[in-house]
Amino acid sequence: MAKNPYLFRRGNVLYFRITVPVNLRLILKVSELSQSLATQDTKTAIPAAYLLASEAKSLFL
Repeated sequence: MAKNPYLFRRGNVLYFRITVPVNLRLILKVSELSQSLATQDTKTAIPAAYLLASEAKSLFL
């Protein structure tokens, strides 16, 4: 998953993960957000991960 910074694998399932900006960590009380993509296929997980990343980044702004 080196080419896809928002993907990581737990067992056989792919997950989305993004770090929370430092200025929001005290408010959200987490340092990163993660969510299961409920798939093993990277071809479907990559677009889903980038969609979640764009939504998360727009909320961080």
